[in-house]
Amino acid sequence: MNQMIKRACCWGGALFLVPVLAQVDTQADSDSIAPGIAAPAFRSVLERNFTPYLGKLLADPAARRDFVQQYYAFQGLEQRAEQQLSAAEKERITVELELRRSEILRDAMIKHALDTRNPDIEALARERYQVGKDSYKTRRRIKIAQIFIARKPGQDEAIRQQMAGILKQLEEDNLRHYQAAEARRKAAENEKATGTEAESAQTEAETGGDEKETEKDLFAELAKQYSEDVNAQLGGFDSRWLLQPTREIKDPVANAAFELLQRGEITGVIEGPHGYHILRLMDYVPNRQQTFDEVRNDIMATIKEQLWAEQGRELTEALQAPRNLAINDELAQQVIAEVYKARDPALKQLEQPSAPAAEADDGDLPAAPGAAMPAGQ
Repeated sequence: MNQMIKRACCWGGALFLVPVLAQVDTQADSDSIAPGIAAPAFRSVLERNFTPYLGKLLADPAARRDFVQQYYAFQGLEQRAEQQLSAAEKERITVELELRRSEILRDAMIKHALDTRNPDIEALARERYQVGKDSYKTRRRIKIAQIFIARKPGQDEAIRQQMAGILKQLEEDNLRHYQAAEARRKAAENEKATGTEAESAQTEAETGGDEKETEKDLFAELAKQYSEDVNAQLGGFDSRWLLQPTREIKDPVANAAFELLQRGEITGVIEGPHGYHILRLMDYVPNRQQTFDEVRNDIMATIKEQLWAEQGRELTEALQAPRNLAINDELAQQVIAEVYKARDPALKQLEQPSAPAAEADDGDLPAAPGAAMPAGQ
């Protein structure tokens, strides 16, 4: 029913233009299209509809019946509005409808101008891509693990010392791993020089590489032991990908995370707003150059928005009244006085409403003449 009423509302132009129905019977008389739908009102609606649609209604009895039923629902909407809305609400509807009419005219003029120009949006997008190619890159993504201890009143110094002790263990562990890796590298070089690579490989195969398999992940162990993070029992590992910010941020924890470059690299102790952190880079995907096909739709959408806004500004400038416009203020005041005098006295006691805001992002285009303006403007 809501959809039915919404579709019918475009036919009537403005609410209250069609005479309000009285209680209707279910039987239509010879001068009515249907109960409560007089032929003149029906004609008025048809005259404001699309010509191709009129042809469809003429040829298709089912479509004709659907149209009449929807218009019947619209008439019911008008009747209820007339009965239930206050005079102030009805007045505001009238103003908003005029503003909407102005918006439709504006949009139609902008679209017509752009259709006439018929710019090659894809060619413009390719040109923009070539000029600013460096700006079309994916954002670096990272996964981190952390050891986190929350702030506690009066315990900041003790927590700092505890985190410093944890960091020292991690740094010593990293040093051992580095020294062991260096020793393996030098041993491999010596084996290559002496021709004993095959013997070394056989020995490692027989032992199954036990040394590597029995190496412990100290960071994960310390996270499980000390961290207060929700992922502590997972070794502090957060499986979510974090996207590098596109602009500078003031979060010291996030900034430190994205300064890590190599897998396994750790930060120092970071003091964040909620506590103290040590971070480790678990995985990352570097940024890369995007192809034109990847960003084409986004660039074209941006260009279309910009062209629409530019055309809107041009239209605004073209329609501006000249500064030296001759105005017969005496006659204008006289006409305003006549319209004001004819209004319901109750409406004159209400506070002056602000004008309904017209949705426009392409400059202050002229509002419909019926648009009320706030007092003092």
